[in-house]
Amino acid sequence: MENNDLKDYFPSRKEQKANQGLANKTAQNLSSNPKSRFTKTEADYLYQINTDPNLTVVLDVDYLGDLKVTGDKFELIPDGSGRKRITVVPLAKEVWAVTGTLTLVQRLDGSYGVFNDTYDYDIKPRIKNLPRNLEIYFGEPKCGKNSGCTGYSIQFRGNIDPNRIRGLP
Repeated sequence: MENNDLKDYFPSRKEQKANQGLANKTAQNLSSNPKSRFTKTEADYLYQINTDPNLTVVLDVDYLGDLKVTGDKFELIPDGSGRKRITVVPLAKEVWAVTGTLTLVQRLDGSYGVFNDTYDYDIKPRIKNLPRNLEIYFGEPKCGKNSGCTGYSIQFRGNIDPNRIRGLP
């Protein structure tokens, strides 16, 4: 994994003008390269220029690196599939700055994957979310009247090697 500059952990205070054509091209370029490294600076820029809530970036699960289980135990997913889920966080801070907490899924065949994520700056109610909400508030890039500032989907392609998941129950 590359060493990112300290600036990659902080939001851009420069307003960007919405540009959906460039947002689409950026998402396509990231999605077509399995070795893509997606920094917070790049994720924020895409957020600022995007106006399409259906925009999707597809990243290989290897991008996530090692994960740490933060949930107490696997829960059965209530969709009748028999799959289980638990929360995890990437150990690499530069990846965590983009993804935050993720949901790990254990499939019926024993393989592991990660549910899709949304890159946005949503504030969640309840006092237990205060630390998270402060990170969201201070981490959001500058958005103005000409900015897109529309959330987009991040999908993760492939299976995660269980040896890269620390603290599996």
